[in-house]
Amino acid sequence: MQTVRTSLPIIQRIRMLATTPRLDAGEKWRLRKNLPRSGNEYGPLTELPDWSYADGTPGPISRGQRKRNAMQKSIAARIERLLKEVDASKEKS
Repeated sequence: MQTVRTSLPIIQRIRMLATTPRLDAGEKWRLRKNLPRSGNEYGPLTELPDWSYADGTPGPISRGQRKRNAMQKSIAARIERLLKEVDASKEKS
């Protein structure tokens, strides 16, 4: 049995290199609209648990969710402190 070798056309033998600029999947549009840089920085897909038990109790909180919760608590504490300062300055004047 004799095998026949066929040569591929030159276009199929050359590895193609993309020369177009990288697309950021709407990043510039979202930034112009004062939205987050990517669609998954905050919102229900990042803030809610990934799964829950059959009885409805939520699953364990992930490391990223704990980090976001700690950041939100620190921001809330700072806002509360600054609002107290504003109220105190209003009372003085």
